[in-house]
Amino acid sequence: MYSKLRKTVFILFIITTLPILSQSKDHCVSGDCQNGKGVLVDADGNKLIGSFLNGKLEGFAEVEFKDGDKFSGIYKNGERNGKGKLVDSDGKVKFEGEWIASGVCITGDCRSGNGTLKRFIPNSDVICEFSGPFLSGKINGKGKFICSDQETYEGNLKDSKPHGFGIQSFSNGTRYEGEFKEFEFDGKGKLIWNTGANESYTECTFQGMFKQSQKSGKGSYSCNNGEKFEGLYAKDEPNGKGKLIYSDGSKYEGEFKDGFPHGNGTMYDSEGVISKTGIFKNGYKYFNIPTFDFINKTWAKPEKWLGGSLEKSQVFFIQYLSEPDFSGIEVTDGSPDFFDPHLEKTYVEAKVNGFLGTIILCIDKKQESEMDKFLTKPMVLIEFDGRIVGYNKVESGIKREFIVNVETIRRMGHAVLSSKAN
Repeated sequence: MYSKLRKTVFILFIITTLPILSQSKDHCVSGDCQNGKGVLVDADGNKLIGSFLNGKLEGFAEVEFKDGDKFSGIYKNGERNGKGKLVDSDGKVKFEGEWIASGVCITGDCRSGNGTLKRFIPNSDVICEFSGPFLSGKINGKGKFICSDQETYEGNLKDSKPHGFGIQSFSNGTRYEGEFKEFEFDGKGKLIWNTGANESYTECTFQGMFKQSQKSGKGSYSCNNGEKFEGLYAKDEPNGKGKLIYSDGSKYEGEFKDGFPHGNGTMYDSEGVISKTGIFKNGYKYFNIPTFDFINKTWAKPEKWLGGSLEKSQVFFIQYLSEPDFSGIEVTDGSPDFFDPHLEKTYVEAKVNGFLGTIILCIDKKQESEMDKFLTKPMVLIEFDGRIVGYNKVESGIKREFIVNVETIRRMGHAVLSSKAN
């Protein structure tokens, strides 16, 4: 299935864009934390003591960081600018001297010239060095930064934020090449990431459009295990029309929602033969296919039911579950693929060739006369492979018991029922 890459948390965001005061979750403990003297605890848990101007530290102040580090010195517009001292939780001095834009100039001119500025990242052991042309303590133009956790960036910067074309690498091996806007991936770009290790190691490359660090619009990715996707993205996931080739050579073409086949589509096996077509929901084929005429009995006759084992042409009814619910369940024998809360009923799992449902009733030939009374929804004929697993309520939760494997048997009775079957 689609290899999902969740949004990376950028340390650069911490370095260059968060003001010393958060805009939404700061708490003024005492005094005037907007325009006056006060004590404020910010959203990160740091304690700020000093004078404030427009909600930012101005002048001499003391800051007690959440990790135990402490800073005392001069602030300007919420940044360390001027003389100051930073000590760790053991009282050891990390740096004492002149600060510029919350950093320390180690070479050149870090105010209005070329230089290298060292920054200590709050509440971490990470140290980053910014190099490039400075203007008023901020890099503007082509520059770079290198952090002690192996994160790097090289390219255009505006006010020390990636802006324009650049290349950013992360400690987990992820690499982005493309357009930035205010530190975010924004515009045309290429993202390379990897998952797993050793034999399960997989590397994937996405090329396409980004908006606020999320894949958006047209794009495609390919992995070294053969998995490929091409289509439309929204909110970092395939959404809309697309084509997905799985690592085993099988393929899906159609509509996607949140990274899964959803809507009209067709599934092909590795030989290019259609295996499923129609409506999909959350990656599974939906049971909305042609029905049979039960009034005229134009349907396959059931045969027999033997000790819980399924025989050819038996009739059973399946309730479709488009959104499986895993909440509030304990399993004594493995984890079920899904769970229906009506424990007083006899429910049976049926996950077969991408179809997903719950058997709610089995009828043998002796019950045929009662069938018309029971039927409230149309049924269909379909052929599948798969397994049947039963669920029983026990003191410790739900016990799952294997019943039988089903091998290429033509079955009667997939019913499209409401989510609450009687």
